[in-house]
Amino acid sequence: MCPPAPFRMTIAPPLRSALRRSARAAGFRVALLLLAPLAAAAAVTPDAPHPRAVASPAYRVAADGLPVFTEQFKDVHYAAFTFTGRVEVTVRASAPIRRSAVSPRAAGVAAAVEGDTLRLSLDRPRRLVVTLNDGERLFLFADAPDPAAPAPGQPGVTSVTDLGVDATGARLETARLQAAIDRVAAAHGVLYFPPGVYLTGTLSLKSHLTLYLAAGALLLGSDRPADYPVDPGHREPETLADARTWSNLGSDMTFSRLLLVDQATHVRVAGRGVIDGQGRIIRGLGRPPNLVRIRSSSHVTFADVILRDPAAWNSHLLASDHVTYRGVRILNDRSVPNTDGIDPDSSRDVLIESCFIYSGDDPIAIKTSGNAGLLRPVERVTVRGNIFLTHTSAMKLGSESRADIRDVLFADNDVLEADRAITLSCMDGARYERIRFVDNRVERLLFKTQQRPLLIHVRRRQPAAPVGLIRDVLIRDLTVDDPGPNPSRIAGFAADHAAAGIRFERLTIAGRVRTSAADAGIELGPYTQDVTFHPSSPAP
Repeated sequence: MCPPAPFRMTIAPPLRSALRRSARAAGFRVALLLLAPLAAAAAVTPDAPHPRAVASPAYRVAADGLPVFTEQFKDVHYAAFTFTGRVEVTVRASAPIRRSAVSPRAAGVAAAVEGDTLRLSLDRPRRLVVTLNDGERLFLFADAPDPAAPAPGQPGVTSVTDLGVDATGARLETARLQAAIDRVAAAHGVLYFPPGVYLTGTLSLKSHLTLYLAAGALLLGSDRPADYPVDPGHREPETLADARTWSNLGSDMTFSRLLLVDQATHVRVAGRGVIDGQGRIIRGLGRPPNLVRIRSSSHVTFADVILRDPAAWNSHLLASDHVTYRGVRILNDRSVPNTDGIDPDSSRDVLIESCFIYSGDDPIAIKTSGNAGLLRPVERVTVRGNIFLTHTSAMKLGSESRADIRDVLFADNDVLEADRAITLSCMDGARYERIRFVDNRVERLLFKTQQRPLLIHVRRRQPAAPVGLIRDVLIRDLTVDDPGPNPSRIAGFAADHAAAGIRFERLTIAGRVRTSAADAGIELGPYTQDVTFHPSSPAP
Protein backbone atom coordinates (compact mmCIF):
# COMPACT_ATOMS: atom_id res chain seq x y z
CA MET A 1 0.00 0.00 0.00
CA CYS A 2 1.24 3.51 -0.79
CA PRO A 3 2.14 5.48 2.37
CA PRO A 4 -0.16 8.37 3.31
CA ALA A 5 0.71 11.69 1.69
CA PRO A 6 2.10 13.48 4.77
CA PHE A 7 4.85 10.89 5.17
CA ARG A 8 8.05 10.46 3.15
CA MET A 9 9.94 7.28 2.50
CA THR A 10 13.58 7.00 1.49
CA ILE A 11 14.62 3.83 -0.33
CA ALA A 12 18.31 3.03 -0.44
CA PRO A 13 19.75 2.64 -3.96
CA PRO A 14 20.41 -1.15 -3.67
CA LEU A 15 16.84 -1.80 -2.53
CA ARG A 16 15.44 0.49 -5.21
CA SER A 17 17.34 -1.44 -7.89
CA ALA A 18 16.14 -4.75 -6.51
CA LEU A 19 12.54 -3.62 -6.53
CA ARG A 20 12.82 -2.42 -10.11
CA ARG A 21 14.27 -5.77 -11.22
CA SER A 22 11.46 -7.56 -9.40
CA ALA A 23 8.86 -5.35 -11.00
CA ARG A 24 10.23 -5.93 -14.48
CA ALA A 25 10.40 -9.67 -13.94
CA ALA A 26 6.81 -9.84 -12.73
CA GLY A 27 5.52 -7.27 -15.18
CA PHE A 28 4.16 -5.10 -12.39
CA ARG A 29 4.36 -1.65 -13.90
CA VAL A 30 2.25 -0.35 -11.04
CA ALA A 31 5.17 -0.88 -8.68
CA LEU A 32 7.32 1.45 -10.76
CA LEU A 33 4.57 4.05 -10.77
CA LEU A 34 4.47 3.88 -7.00
CA LEU A 35 8.22 4.39 -6.83
CA ALA A 36 8.27 7.39 -9.18
CA PRO A 37 7.11 10.02 -6.66
CA LEU A 38 9.72 8.78 -4.18
CA ALA A 39 12.51 9.82 -6.55
CA ALA A 40 11.68 13.46 -5.84
CA ALA A 41 11.62 13.04 -2.07
CA ALA A 42 14.24 14.95 -0.15
CA ALA A 43 17.19 13.30 1.52
CA VAL A 44 17.55 15.33 4.71
CA THR A 45 20.49 15.29 7.08
CA PRO A 46 20.19 17.54 10.15
CA ASP A 47 23.48 19.01 11.30
CA ALA A 48 24.66 17.41 14.53
CA PRO A 49 24.83 19.91 17.41
CA HIS A 50 28.14 20.45 19.14
CA PRO A 51 28.31 19.21 22.76
CA ARG A 52 27.88 22.68 24.27
CA ALA A 53 24.97 23.74 22.12
CA VAL A 54 22.03 25.22 24.03
CA ALA A 55 18.64 24.15 22.70
CA SER A 56 16.32 26.96 21.73
CA PRO A 57 13.46 27.44 24.18
CA ALA A 58 11.51 29.36 21.55
CA TYR A 59 11.52 27.23 18.39
CA ARG A 60 11.35 23.63 17.25
CA VAL A 61 12.29 22.91 13.64
CA ALA A 62 11.71 19.83 11.52
CA ALA A 63 12.60 19.02 7.90
CA ASP A 64 10.40 16.41 6.26
CA GLY A 65 9.40 15.33 9.75
CA LEU A 66 12.98 14.91 10.99
CA PRO A 67 13.78 17.03 14.05
CA VAL A 68 16.52 19.59 13.35
CA PHE A 69 18.37 20.76 16.44
CA THR A 70 17.75 24.47 16.97
CA GLU A 71 20.48 26.27 18.89
CA GLN A 72 20.17 29.50 20.83
CA PHE A 73 23.16 31.81 20.30
CA LYS A 74 23.11 35.20 22.03
CA ASP A 75 19.96 36.96 20.78
CA VAL A 76 19.15 34.62 17.87
CA HIS A 77 18.37 30.98 17.19
CA TYR A 78 19.50 28.83 14.28
CA ALA A 79 18.83 25.42 12.74
CA ALA A 80 21.00 23.83 10.04
CA PHE A 81 20.57 20.84 7.75
CA THR A 82 21.47 19.61 4.28
CA PHE A 83 19.04 18.24 1.75
CA THR A 84 18.45 17.26 -1.85
CA GLY A 85 15.18 17.43 -3.75
CA ARG A 86 12.30 19.30 -2.12
CA VAL A 87 11.88 19.59 1.61
CA GLU A 88 8.98 20.64 3.82
CA VAL A 89 10.11 22.65 6.83
CA THR A 90 8.03 23.27 9.93
CA VAL A 91 8.80 25.80 12.63
CA ARG A 92 6.89 25.44 15.85
CA ALA A 93 6.81 28.43 18.19
CA SER A 94 6.21 28.50 21.92
CA ALA A 95 2.95 30.42 21.45
CA PRO A 96 0.30 30.89 18.76
CA ILE A 97 1.71 32.78 15.77
CA ARG A 98 0.00 36.14 15.25
CA ARG A 99 2.57 37.67 12.88
CA SER A 100 5.25 36.10 10.73
CA ALA A 101 7.88 37.19 8.23
CA VAL A 102 10.37 35.30 6.07
CA SER A 103 13.40 37.03 4.54
CA PRO A 104 15.00 37.63 2.12
CA ARG A 105 11.73 38.69 0.53
CA ALA A 106 13.36 38.34 -2.88
CA ALA A 107 13.60 34.57 -2.34
CA GLY A 108 9.83 34.42 -2.69
CA VAL A 109 9.42 31.68 -0.08
CA ALA A 110 5.77 31.50 0.90
CA ALA A 111 4.88 30.36 4.40
CA ALA A 112 1.61 29.10 5.84
CA VAL A 113 0.69 29.52 9.49
CA GLU A 114 -1.62 27.33 11.52
CA GLY A 115 -1.79 27.85 15.26
CA ASP A 116 1.75 27.74 16.64
CA THR A 117 3.30 26.26 13.46
CA LEU A 118 4.76 27.85 10.34
CA ARG A 119 5.26 25.70 7.24
CA LEU A 120 7.32 26.37 4.15
CA SER A 121 8.66 24.38 1.22
CA LEU A 122 12.16 24.60 -0.25
CA ASP A 123 13.31 23.24 -3.60
CA ARG A 124 16.87 24.63 -3.41
CA PRO A 125 19.38 25.64 -0.75
CA ARG A 126 18.36 28.73 1.15
CA ARG A 127 19.49 30.83 4.10
CA LEU A 128 16.37 32.37 5.62
CA VAL A 129 15.46 34.59 8.54
CA VAL A 130 12.13 33.80 10.18
CA THR A 131 10.54 36.23 12.61
CA LEU A 132 7.47 35.19 14.57
CA ASN A 133 5.40 37.49 16.76
CA ASP A 134 8.17 40.11 16.74
CA GLY A 135 10.27 37.75 18.84
CA GLU A 136 13.89 36.73 18.52
CA ARG A 137 14.84 35.67 15.04
CA LEU A 138 15.36 32.18 13.74
CA PHE A 139 18.01 31.58 11.08
CA LEU A 140 17.36 28.59 8.81
CA PHE A 141 20.48 27.28 7.09
CA ALA A 142 19.23 24.79 4.50
CA ASP A 143 22.21 23.81 2.35
CA ALA A 144 23.23 21.26 -0.23
CA PRO A 145 25.40 18.36 0.95
CA ASP A 146 29.10 18.42 0.16
CA PRO A 147 29.90 15.34 -1.93
CA ALA A 148 33.62 15.98 -1.51
CA ALA A 149 33.58 16.16 2.30
CA PRO A 150 36.55 14.21 3.71
CA ALA A 151 36.19 11.44 6.25
CA PRO A 152 38.60 9.77 8.69
CA GLY A 153 40.33 6.78 7.17
CA GLN A 154 40.58 8.28 3.71
CA PRO A 155 44.09 8.75 2.31
CA GLY A 156 45.60 12.00 3.52
CA VAL A 157 42.95 12.59 6.21
CA THR A 158 44.12 12.71 9.83
CA SER A 159 41.72 13.00 12.74
CA VAL A 160 42.86 15.18 15.61
CA THR A 161 41.61 12.56 18.07
CA ASP A 162 44.05 10.04 16.60
CA LEU A 163 46.82 12.42 17.64
CA GLY A 164 45.75 12.50 21.26
CA VAL A 165 43.85 15.80 21.17
CA ASP A 166 41.19 16.10 23.86
CA ALA A 167 37.68 16.39 22.40
CA THR A 168 35.83 17.32 25.59
CA GLY A 169 36.99 20.92 25.98
CA ALA A 170 38.38 20.14 29.43
CA ARG A 171 42.01 20.77 28.48
CA LEU A 172 43.71 23.60 26.58
CA GLU A 173 45.08 21.93 23.45
CA THR A 174 46.95 24.74 21.69
CA ALA A 175 50.31 22.94 21.64
CA ARG A 176 48.92 19.58 20.46
CA LEU A 177 46.75 21.21 17.81
CA GLN A 178 49.63 23.31 16.51
CA ALA A 179 51.82 20.22 16.29
CA ALA A 180 49.04 18.43 14.40
CA ILE A 181 48.67 21.36 12.01
CA ASP A 182 52.41 21.44 11.31
CA ARG A 183 52.55 17.69 10.72
CA VAL A 184 49.52 17.48 8.42
CA ALA A 185 50.45 20.60 6.45
CA ALA A 186 53.90 19.18 5.77
CA ALA A 187 52.16 16.20 4.14
CA HIS A 188 49.70 18.46 2.22
CA GLY A 189 46.87 16.72 4.05
CA VAL A 190 43.53 17.23 5.78
CA LEU A 191 43.27 17.73 9.54
CA TYR A 192 39.82 16.49 10.52
CA PHE A 193 37.86 17.54 13.59
CA PRO A 194 35.11 15.05 14.45
CA PRO A 195 32.24 16.09 16.74
CA GLY A 196 33.55 17.38 20.04
CA VAL A 197 34.91 20.48 21.77
CA TYR A 198 38.51 21.57 21.14
CA LEU A 199 39.76 24.33 23.43
CA THR A 200 42.64 26.37 22.08
CA GLY A 201 44.52 29.63 21.95
CA THR A 202 46.03 31.09 18.78
CA LEU A 203 46.68 28.57 16.00
CA SER A 204 48.87 29.30 12.99
CA LEU A 205 47.65 27.57 9.83
CA LYS A 206 50.39 26.52 7.43
CA SER A 207 50.65 26.20 3.66
CA HIS A 208 49.00 23.28 1.89
CA LEU A 209 46.66 22.51 4.80
CA THR A 210 42.95 21.72 4.86
CA LEU A 211 41.29 22.16 8.24
CA TYR A 212 37.93 20.39 8.22
CA LEU A 213 35.34 20.68 11.00
CA ALA A 214 32.53 18.15 10.83
CA ALA A 215 29.05 19.12 11.98
CA GLY A 216 29.11 18.83 15.75
CA ALA A 217 32.73 20.03 16.05
CA LEU A 218 33.38 23.18 18.09
CA LEU A 219 36.80 24.83 17.91
CA LEU A 220 36.55 27.02 21.00
CA GLY A 221 38.81 29.96 21.72
CA SER A 222 40.29 30.17 25.17
CA ASP A 223 38.85 32.68 27.65
CA ARG A 224 42.35 33.73 28.82
CA PRO A 225 44.01 36.73 27.15
CA ALA A 226 47.44 35.16 27.67
CA ASP A 227 46.53 32.46 25.14
CA TYR A 228 46.45 35.05 22.32
CA PRO A 229 50.03 36.29 21.89
CA VAL A 230 50.39 39.74 20.38
CA ASP A 231 52.47 40.25 17.24
CA PRO A 232 56.07 41.17 18.11
CA GLY A 233 56.65 44.90 18.11
CA HIS A 234 52.99 45.76 18.72
CA ARG A 235 50.79 46.19 21.74
CA GLU A 236 47.14 45.80 22.52
CA PRO A 237 45.37 47.30 25.51
CA GLU A 238 45.11 45.29 28.66
CA THR A 239 42.08 47.20 29.94
CA LEU A 240 38.99 48.67 28.34
CA ALA A 241 40.11 52.11 29.51
CA ASP A 242 43.22 51.71 27.38
CA ALA A 243 41.10 50.53 24.46
CA ARG A 244 39.15 53.79 24.44
CA THR A 245 42.34 55.73 23.78
CA TRP A 246 43.08 54.09 20.43
CA SER A 247 43.47 56.80 17.82
CA ASN A 248 42.53 54.56 14.91
CA LEU A 249 41.00 51.14 15.28
CA GLY A 250 42.06 49.99 11.83
CA SER A 251 45.79 50.46 12.26
CA ASP A 252 46.20 50.26 16.03
CA MET A 253 44.12 47.25 17.02
CA THR A 254 43.88 43.50 16.37
CA PHE A 255 47.44 42.30 16.70
CA SER A 256 46.19 39.00 18.07
CA ARG A 257 43.70 36.43 16.79
CA LEU A 258 42.38 32.87 17.18
CA LEU A 259 43.31 31.62 13.69
CA LEU A 260 46.27 33.11 11.85
CA VAL A 261 47.18 32.44 8.22
CA ASP A 262 50.49 34.27 7.81
CA GLN A 263 52.74 34.13 4.73
CA ALA A 264 51.03 30.92 3.68
CA THR A 265 49.51 29.60 0.49
CA HIS A 266 46.82 27.06 -0.42
CA VAL A 267 45.06 26.95 2.93
CA ARG A 268 41.46 25.78 3.24
CA VAL A 269 39.12 25.84 6.25
CA ALA A 270 35.84 24.05 5.62
CA GLY A 271 33.05 21.94 7.05
CA ARG A 272 29.82 22.49 8.94
CA GLY A 273 31.37 22.87 12.37
CA VAL A 274 31.76 26.00 14.51
CA ILE A 275 34.74 28.23 15.31
CA ASP A 276 33.90 30.34 18.38
CA GLY A 277 36.07 33.12 19.83
CA GLN A 278 34.23 33.68 23.14
CA GLY A 279 34.53 37.32 22.19
CA ARG A 280 32.34 38.87 24.84
CA ILE A 281 34.50 37.35 27.58
CA ILE A 282 37.84 38.25 26.01
CA ARG A 283 36.74 41.77 25.07
CA GLY A 284 35.60 42.28 28.64
CA LEU A 285 39.14 41.50 29.77
CA GLY A 286 40.58 44.13 27.45
CA ARG A 287 42.02 41.92 24.70
CA PRO A 288 40.29 42.28 21.30
CA PRO A 289 41.64 39.49 19.06
CA ASN A 290 40.18 38.85 15.64
CA LEU A 291 38.66 35.48 15.07
CA VAL A 292 40.56 35.06 11.76
CA ARG A 293 43.54 37.00 10.40
CA ILE A 294 44.79 36.22 6.87
CA ARG A 295 48.00 38.17 6.35
CA SER A 296 50.46 38.30 3.44
CA SER A 297 49.04 35.04 2.10
CA SER A 298 47.49 33.71 -1.10
CA HIS A 299 44.95 31.14 -2.27
CA VAL A 300 43.10 30.88 1.03
CA THR A 301 39.53 29.58 1.22
CA PHE A 302 36.95 29.46 3.99
CA ALA A 303 33.85 27.44 3.10
CA ASP A 304 30.59 26.68 4.93
CA VAL A 305 31.87 26.89 8.51
CA ILE A 306 30.21 28.96 11.23
CA LEU A 307 32.53 31.72 12.45
CA ARG A 308 31.06 33.26 15.56
CA ASP A 309 31.57 35.51 18.57
CA PRO A 310 34.80 37.40 17.83
CA ALA A 311 36.13 40.03 20.22
CA ALA A 312 36.74 42.43 17.31
CA TRP A 313 36.61 42.02 13.53
CA ASN A 314 35.56 38.51 12.62
CA SER A 315 37.81 38.06 9.58
CA HIS A 316 40.60 40.45 8.60
CA LEU A 317 42.05 39.82 5.12
CA LEU A 318 45.27 41.83 5.19
CA ALA A 319 47.65 42.27 2.24
CA SER A 320 46.59 38.93 0.76
CA ASP A 321 45.67 37.67 -2.71
CA HIS A 322 43.13 35.19 -4.04
CA VAL A 323 41.08 34.81 -0.87
CA THR A 324 37.63 33.22 -1.05
CA TYR A 325 34.85 33.11 1.53
CA ARG A 326 32.05 30.89 0.21
CA GLY A 327 28.95 29.82 2.09
CA VAL A 328 30.40 30.94 5.43
CA ARG A 329 27.97 31.76 8.23
CA ILE A 330 29.14 34.61 10.45
CA LEU A 331 27.33 35.11 13.74
CA ASN A 332 28.75 37.95 15.80
CA ASP A 333 27.68 39.16 19.23
CA ARG A 334 26.08 42.48 18.37
CA SER A 335 26.62 43.80 21.90
CA VAL A 336 30.41 43.69 21.39
CA PRO A 337 32.02 46.74 19.69
CA ASN A 338 33.91 46.57 16.37
CA THR A 339 32.43 43.23 15.33
CA ASP A 340 32.82 43.62 11.57
CA GLY A 341 32.14 40.61 9.38
CA ILE A 342 34.79 40.37 6.65
CA ASP A 343 37.30 43.17 6.05
CA PRO A 344 39.41 42.93 2.87
CA ASP A 345 42.30 45.27 3.68
CA SER A 346 45.03 46.04 1.11
CA SER A 347 44.08 42.77 -0.59
CA ARG A 348 43.52 41.72 -4.19
CA ASP A 349 41.36 39.19 -6.01
CA VAL A 350 38.96 38.56 -3.15
CA LEU A 351 35.65 36.71 -3.59
CA ILE A 352 32.96 36.73 -0.91
CA GLU A 353 29.88 34.84 -2.05
CA SER A 354 26.83 33.08 -0.66
CA CYS A 355 27.71 34.05 2.90
CA PHE A 356 25.35 34.91 5.74
CA ILE A 357 26.64 37.71 7.97
CA TYR A 358 25.00 38.80 11.21
CA SER A 359 27.14 41.52 12.77
CA GLY A 360 27.15 44.49 15.10
CA ASP A 361 29.43 46.49 12.83
CA ASP A 362 29.97 46.48 9.05
CA PRO A 363 29.39 43.04 7.45
CA ILE A 364 31.79 44.01 4.64
CA ALA A 365 34.30 46.84 5.01
CA ILE A 366 36.83 47.15 2.19
CA LYS A 367 39.72 49.27 3.39
CA THR A 368 43.40 50.17 3.31
CA SER A 369 44.33 50.67 6.95
CA GLY A 370 48.10 50.28 7.04
CA ASN A 371 47.75 47.74 9.84
CA ALA A 372 51.10 46.21 10.83
CA GLY A 373 52.79 48.48 8.28
CA LEU A 374 51.18 46.59 5.37
CA LEU A 375 49.71 49.03 2.89
CA ARG A 376 48.90 48.69 -0.80
CA PRO A 377 45.84 49.28 -3.05
CA VAL A 378 42.77 47.09 -2.90
CA GLU A 379 42.00 45.63 -6.33
CA ARG A 380 39.37 43.29 -7.72
CA VAL A 381 37.03 42.46 -4.87
CA THR A 382 33.70 40.76 -5.64
CA VAL A 383 30.93 40.46 -3.04
CA ARG A 384 27.90 38.61 -4.39
CA GLY A 385 24.89 36.59 -3.36
CA ASN A 386 25.22 37.31 0.37
CA ILE A 387 22.76 38.12 3.16
CA PHE A 388 23.55 40.94 5.61
CA LEU A 389 22.07 41.98 8.95
CA THR A 390 23.89 44.73 10.83
CA HIS A 391 23.63 47.76 13.09
CA THR A 392 25.75 49.86 10.72
CA SER A 393 26.75 49.97 7.02
CA ALA A 394 25.98 46.83 5.06
CA MET A 395 28.21 47.36 2.00
CA LYS A 396 31.10 49.68 2.80
CA LEU A 397 34.35 51.10 1.46
CA GLY A 398 36.46 52.76 4.15
CA SER A 399 36.63 54.57 6.32
CA GLU A 400 40.33 53.60 6.58
CA SER A 401 41.58 54.66 3.16
CA ARG A 402 45.33 55.19 3.08
CA ALA A 403 45.80 53.55 -0.32
CA ASP A 404 43.58 53.36 -3.40
CA ILE A 405 40.56 51.10 -3.75
CA ARG A 406 39.47 50.13 -7.25
CA ASP A 407 37.53 47.54 -9.25
CA VAL A 408 35.03 46.51 -6.59
CA LEU A 409 31.72 44.78 -7.32
CA PHE A 410 28.79 44.24 -4.95
CA ALA A 411 26.16 42.15 -6.77
CA ASP A 412 22.94 40.31 -5.90
CA ASN A 413 23.14 40.88 -2.15
CA ASP A 414 20.22 41.12 0.28
CA VAL A 415 20.46 43.70 3.05
CA LEU A 416 17.82 42.65 5.55
CA GLU A 417 18.61 45.39 8.05
CA ALA A 418 21.22 48.12 8.40
CA ASP A 419 21.46 51.81 9.16
CA ARG A 420 22.99 52.40 5.70
CA ALA A 421 22.90 50.09 2.72
CA ILE A 422 25.90 51.63 0.90
CA THR A 423 28.71 53.71 2.37
CA LEU A 424 31.74 55.06 0.53
CA SER A 425 33.76 56.91 3.13
CA CYS A 426 37.06 58.27 1.79
CA MET A 427 38.96 59.92 4.65
CA ASP A 428 42.70 59.31 4.29
CA GLY A 429 43.75 60.37 0.79
CA ALA A 430 42.81 57.36 -1.33
CA ARG A 431 41.21 57.28 -4.77
CA TYR A 432 38.06 55.17 -5.08
CA GLU A 433 37.56 54.18 -8.73
CA ARG A 434 35.45 51.78 -10.74
CA ILE A 435 33.09 50.79 -7.95
CA ARG A 436 29.97 48.84 -8.95
CA PHE A 437 26.76 48.03 -7.06
CA VAL A 438 24.50 45.85 -9.23
CA ASP A 439 21.15 44.24 -8.35
CA ASN A 440 21.22 44.68 -4.58
CA ARG A 441 18.11 44.68 -2.39
CA VAL A 442 17.45 46.47 0.89
CA GLU A 443 14.56 45.59 3.18
CA ARG A 444 14.88 47.77 6.30
CA LEU A 445 16.99 50.70 7.38
CA LEU A 446 17.10 51.09 11.14
CA PHE A 447 19.32 51.39 14.24
CA LYS A 448 21.45 54.32 15.36
CA THR A 449 21.03 57.76 13.78
CA GLN A 450 21.86 57.31 10.09
CA GLN A 451 18.92 55.35 8.65
CA ARG A 452 19.55 56.35 5.06
CA PRO A 453 20.03 54.26 1.89
CA LEU A 454 23.48 55.58 1.04
CA LEU A 455 26.28 57.87 2.12
CA ILE A 456 29.11 58.80 -0.27
CA HIS A 457 31.61 61.37 0.93
CA VAL A 458 35.20 62.57 0.70
CA ARG A 459 36.51 63.93 4.00
CA ARG A 460 39.77 64.65 5.77
CA ARG A 461 40.30 62.62 8.93
CA GLN A 462 42.69 65.13 10.51
CA PRO A 463 43.61 68.71 9.57
CA ALA A 464 46.99 67.74 8.13
CA ALA A 465 45.85 64.47 6.53
CA PRO A 466 45.81 63.96 2.73
CA VAL A 467 42.52 64.15 0.83
CA GLY A 468 41.29 61.62 -1.71
CA LEU A 469 38.51 61.42 -4.27
CA ILE A 470 35.67 59.18 -5.44
CA ARG A 471 34.86 58.70 -9.12
CA ASP A 472 33.28 56.25 -11.57
CA VAL A 473 30.61 54.67 -9.37
CA LEU A 474 27.71 52.69 -10.84
CA ILE A 475 24.62 51.89 -8.78
CA ARG A 476 22.32 49.76 -10.92
CA ASP A 477 19.08 48.08 -9.87
CA LEU A 478 19.27 49.05 -6.22
CA THR A 479 15.89 48.34 -4.61
CA VAL A 480 15.12 49.89 -1.23
CA ASP A 481 11.80 48.81 0.31
CA ASP A 482 11.94 51.10 3.35
CA PRO A 483 14.12 54.18 2.81
CA GLY A 484 14.28 55.32 6.43
CA PRO A 485 13.68 58.83 7.75
CA ASN A 486 16.90 60.53 6.66
CA PRO A 487 18.06 61.63 3.19
CA SER A 488 20.98 59.99 1.47
CA ARG A 489 23.99 62.22 0.91
CA ILE A 490 26.78 62.61 -1.65
CA ALA A 491 29.53 65.16 -1.03
CA GLY A 492 33.11 65.88 -2.09
CA PHE A 493 35.80 67.88 -0.31
CA ALA A 494 37.16 70.25 -2.94
CA ALA A 495 37.07 70.75 -6.70
CA ASP A 496 40.00 68.38 -7.22
CA HIS A 497 38.81 66.03 -4.46
CA ALA A 498 35.25 65.50 -5.64
CA ALA A 499 32.64 62.78 -5.63
CA ALA A 500 32.24 62.51 -9.39
CA GLY A 501 30.84 60.28 -12.11
CA ILE A 502 28.16 58.59 -9.99
CA ARG A 503 25.54 56.94 -12.18
CA PHE A 504 22.22 55.55 -10.94
CA GLU A 505 20.32 53.12 -13.17
CA ARG A 506 16.84 52.01 -12.11
CA LEU A 507 17.06 53.17 -8.52
CA THR A 508 13.84 51.94 -6.93
CA ILE A 509 12.74 53.31 -3.56
CA ALA A 510 9.46 52.30 -1.92
CA GLY A 511 8.31 50.66 -5.14
CA ARG A 512 8.99 53.56 -7.50
CA VAL A 513 11.90 54.20 -9.88
CA ARG A 514 13.53 57.53 -8.99
CA THR A 515 14.74 59.82 -11.74
CA SER A 516 16.59 62.61 -9.92
CA ALA A 517 18.47 63.32 -6.73
CA ALA A 518 15.51 65.23 -5.33
CA ASP A 519 13.11 62.45 -6.30
CA ALA A 520 15.41 59.88 -4.64
CA GLY A 521 15.81 61.90 -1.45
CA ILE A 522 19.55 62.39 -2.03
CA GLU A 523 21.25 65.55 -0.83
CA LEU A 524 24.02 66.64 -3.18
CA GLY A 525 26.60 68.42 -1.04
CA PRO A 526 29.51 70.51 -2.27
CA TYR A 527 31.93 69.31 -4.91
CA THR A 528 29.76 66.67 -6.56
CA GLN A 529 30.11 66.27 -10.30
CA ASP A 530 28.24 64.30 -12.94
CA VAL A 531 25.69 62.58 -10.70
CA THR A 532 23.10 61.16 -13.10
CA PHE A 533 19.89 59.13 -12.93
CA HIS A 534 18.59 56.79 -15.63
CA PRO A 535 15.30 54.88 -15.52
CA SER A 536 16.83 52.16 -17.67
CA SER A 537 20.25 50.89 -18.66
CA PRO A 538 21.78 51.85 -21.99
CA ALA A 539 21.43 49.37 -24.82
CA PRO A 540 24.37 46.95 -25.05
